Parts: sequence; C-alpha cells; structure tokens
Amino acid sequence: MKAIKILMGAAGTVAATIGVILIALSVGLVSWIGRSDMVDLPQIQVETDRGAVVVEDFEIFDRSDRGPFVDELGDATITVRSPGGEDVFIGIADTGAIHAVTNNLDLATVDHIAWVASDTGSTASIAFDMRQGDWSLVMVGPDAETLDLTIDAQVTAAPFRAAAGVTGTIGAGMALFGGLLLWFALRREHGDTPPTAAPPVPVTV
Repeated sequence: MKAIKILMGAAGTVAATIGVILIALSVGLVSWIGRSDMVDLPQIQVETDRGAVVVEDFEIFDRSDRGPFVDELGDATITVRSPGGEDVFIGIADTGAIHAVTNNLDLATVDHIAWVASDTGSTASIAFDMRQGDWSLVMVGPDAETLDLTIDAQVTAAPFRAAAGVTGTIGAGMALFGGLLLWFALRREHGDTPPTAAPPVPVTV
C-alpha cells in the first residue's frame, strides 16, 4: 500500500506541474492576443539578390477547416514596405498561373495574372480570406536584381483564443487530477495507526 501511495504521489506531482505550466501558457497567450480581433505576427526582413519572391503552397488558415463558430478563421493582412520608398508589389494567385511566368516576374508583368488580392506601392497591403486551393504569395521589387522588403502580417485572433481556451482547460483538468492523486497519496487510511509519542521521562529535582 505504501508503494502505491508513493507512485500516486509522484504521478500527482507530475500531473499538477504540467497542469500549472499549461495554465500559465494559456494565460500568456491570452495576454499576448489582447482584446484585438487581429494578432500581429513577428516582422520579417527579406533581402535577396532576386527581384521577386514566390511562396508556394501559401496557407495561414484554410477556410475549409473553419468551425461553425469561427466565421473569420482565415482572415489575414500582409503588408510589405520598401525601405527606399520604391514601389513594390504583393499578390496572391493560383500557383499554376504563377508557374507560367516565374522566370519573368517583374512589375511590368504582374498585371497579366489573375490575382485573388494584390497591391502596389511603397507600402503595399493585401487583406484576404484564405480559400481552399493551391495558392502562392508573390512579392516583386522595383528591379530584377535585388529585393529588400519589410513584411508585417496580421491574422485573426480567433484560433489563438481557441487554442488558449483548450490549453487552459487541459491544464486545469491535469492540475485537478494531480491534486486528487496527491490527496489520495497523502491522506491517512482508517487502518493507519498514528505514531505513538514516547512517554515523558520523569525528572527528579
């Protein structure tokens, strides 16, 4: 019986610790998201010796995976900026259409592609709702030799809030389960006999 209690105590300690960590992660995620409907992702700096960058199989959240209570799942905004103030292009199109002109992508050819969303300027921004399909994200610089861009992206906060809720719920459940195991491990059974205190030793003065 004593060995079982030791095992329960060890398992309870591990479960409670993991539960507390998950709860802390959930609280941290909620704090990072804040009350906004959109979440800012880390900024990305792109420097390459090519005039265009193509990101194939581009997907943040697929609309086909959205749940019935998260209508905005898939909404995103991507903004690119040229440090020198030159015009840059950003767009999303079918990957097959991009393959046809991959070797000849510049600001003069982008108008010949059917873009789902696109923009041109020293600060170019697109807002879109991901749909099921094979999509590519394209960024084109002012010349064919170099590309220097700063990319900022925002995605809907709904899936992150859902993840925080799931993580917090699992953490709370594990913490409760660990607490119960510790309680069973530490509680005294009816048959347990408390240690008997040693009788007082008489002192003669």
